[in-house]
Amino acid sequence: MNGHTLGGRTLAAFAMAAACASAVPASAAPVLVLDRNLPREVRVTGTHYDVDEKAGSVRLAVDFFDDSFEGSARSESFAVPGLLFDRARREVRYENDGSSVTCAVRKKVLWATTYEEAGPCRVTVRQESRTADGGSSTKSVTGWVVELATGEAARVARRAR
Repeated sequence: MNGHTLGGRTLAAFAMAAACASAVPASAAPVLVLDRNLPREVRVTGTHYDVDEKAGSVRLAVDFFDDSFEGSARSESFAVPGLLFDRARREVRYENDGSSVTCAVRKKVLWATTYEEAGPCRVTVRQESRTADGGSSTKSVTGWVVELATGEAARVARRAR
């Protein structure tokens, strides 16, 4: 080995790292999708990408379950700035500050189509204990927070799990 080969390899490694870093918004802060106080009997059970392929749109759906009386499940979809559907690639993508990352890819099994989480995007759901001021009394409620993280924020969220 000579010094020129090692220097060339180092330069190539830095070039590749710079190219990868520009494709992923490394310092992107998590995008707040939902921050809501819910009664104790209501909880967030999951999330999924709600894609309308014909319209070319995507929203983040949050699934809720209400344990009161007979129990009921429902889903509510939220628009997330920067989240879009790429028809050509059939992918859910997140764009911010000129960079774009793949968040989910299409998976079709028989007649069902889903979009599975992929790449540097991570949807996190967390529960927080809070007190709600009801005028003359205070009661304990559960706060639910749903965030979409990309880049470095998503890697930190994965490690925390």
